[in-house]
Amino acid sequence: MLECVVNISEGQNLVLLGDLKNSCSESLLDVHSDPWHNRSVFTLAGANVEQDVRNLVTVAIKGMDLEQHVGVHPRFGVIDVVPFINLPGTPHTPIEPAIAAREDFIKWALENTPLSLFRYGPERTLPETRKAALIGEPADAGPKIPGKKLGAVACGARHVLIAYNLYLDGLDLSAAKEIASQLRSPELRMLGFEVNGIAQVSCNLVAPWLLGPEKAFTYVKQLAHSLGGEISKTELVGLVPEFILEETDRDKWSLLDLSPEVTIEGRLAKKAKQG
Repeated sequence: MLECVVNISEGQNLVLLGDLKNSCSESLLDVHSDPWHNRSVFTLAGANVEQDVRNLVTVAIKGMDLEQHVGVHPRFGVIDVVPFINLPGTPHTPIEPAIAAREDFIKWALENTPLSLFRYGPERTLPETRKAALIGEPADAGPKIPGKKLGAVACGARHVLIAYNLYLDGLDLSAAKEIASQLRSPELRMLGFEVNGIAQVSCNLVAPWLLGPEKAFTYVKQLAHSLGGEISKTELVGLVPEFILEETDRDKWSLLDLSPEVTIEGRLAKKAKQG
């Protein structure tokens, strides 16, 4: 089964967010919106996921303008990231169906939208793709130079990823950036932000079968302690695969913002039960 985790550069306009949700409701499992990042993560999966991604993108294009965007999260497009995942999305899962879905999306977008499209996946990572776009490398499809209103889209085929935020008490933005810099690795992508006056370490756990939320929490906690601070809050962005719960001490689920209700499998089962 295919999953797509679409990152949209909008987390404040409630009317538009409602329209975006309605556009992909058949496949929609979860939406996480953040007004400070001004970003929303739409998790879609199921038989109609490819069409619903196109529906979501169509509505976003009509209602958004990157030049009017203000938020702490880096972005280079109104539809910032469109990654496809062949579930369960571990290295043992064939990635070819996700690549095929990515290419079908690029073909559709090329024919139906004015978007500039960059590929990422087995060929190169998302950070490498972003860097290439920001230094002026021409897009893989669509206008070679992204337009100012819509920007570019990173179209991906990847394994499962967990987005995870850790809020810090007693530390400032510079400390959050220092923690992110020291802990950043191929398995743990990190950025430091200030969100509503609170320092935040934002994580992408790109190999969660090796380094999941529990390890990320431990690493940040240790470094925060060394700088005189604490973790005050954990925040899962989107959903996790069920194996993360199986590999995490049950007594720590609440501390880590984990539960059966935030698993991909749990949401799929709930949606199937609803009809």
